Amino acid sequence: MQSSHPLRIASLSLAILLAGPAQAEESHSGPNFKGELAAGLLNVEDRDIDAWAFELEAGFDGLYTFDAPFKLSYEFIADFANAANDNDDLTWTPGNPDGGIDDDIYIRTARLLLISDYGALLFAPRAPSGQWRDLYSEIDNYHYNRFHAQTGDIAIFGQAEQGRDVIAYASPKFGGGFRFIGATLTIDDLNDNSEDVYSSRLVYDNQAGLKAGIGHVIVEAEMLPNDDDYHRSAASLSYDFGRLDLAGVYEINRDHPSGDFDSYGTNAAYDLTDRWTASLGYAEKRHKDNEALDEQVIVTDIKYHLSDHATLFLETGQYDKARDNIAGGISVKL
Repeated sequence: MQSSHPLRIASLSLAILLAGPAQAEESHSGPNFKGELAAGLLNVEDRDIDAWAFELEAGFDGLYTFDAPFKLSYEFIADFANAANDNDDLTWTPGNPDGGIDDDIYIRTARLLLISDYGALLFAPRAPSGQWRDLYSEIDNYHYNRFHAQTGDIAIFGQAEQGRDVIAYASPKFGGGFRFIGATLTIDDLNDNSEDVYSSRLVYDNQAGLKAGIGHVIVEAEMLPNDDDYHRSAASLSYDFGRLDLAGVYEINRDHPSGDFDSYGTNAAYDLTDRWTASLGYAEKRHKDNEALDEQVIVTDIKYHLSDHATLFLETGQYDKARDNIAGGISVKL
């Protein structure tokens, strides 16, 4: 696939962003410390019960405001979950996006975001996937059973949750709640291909409960054991009824290294009271030519909200082929 160099893409986007007023005064908010700890017990079938860090992150962010509406946002987050957990072939852990077994601390987020009335330009050596956040997050309601491509043998979707080497442009909102985002990722720095992954999405949020989105990702053949580029398309729809949230995602994968497959997931979350919340989800993966890789799961949880920042949780994932699990603990956001 013929492609443009990411520096040209970034330069064009930067020119658009800087087309506003010249810089004048400067103000700074930050750095602001933030973190999240979700820890408890994990019981995976055929494995002993283990103390587990489902999330263990700490970092800071801030915002420089120059001449309005020009701003510079920054964020840095380190993920310690992989270093804390005794991960093995039967489990997965945050902070270990490439799999394997190690005790490394992972830099989850390192990004700068230039913001103006003409949109936002992201430079991120490390960043959570915007494609996952915008299209899949409404069904990503659980601490362990999350189904993205970096969850080991319980993965349902082809989309990863963690990205790196990202240059992205996000348009301003238009049409009553639409926004377009385009990005390139350079995963392999030595394959003579400056852009290894392209992603784009159009998302909608009417700020009254309705969210929807469509997206497409192309992974170039130079990154794969295939002769063809890998294409992944996804569509999502969710609605917040107040006490009840309903969401669904459908994903189509073509020329994936494991073969063509479709995946979908649905989730319902209901506020039983002001403190108790229950969720029920279903997800399925169907391969075109390899039924051995098919999977389906029912996942459910119950949460008790101690406050706006602390929650007790208990969840279970029951799989057709992968190992069932039970996870429980407490989540604290700082």
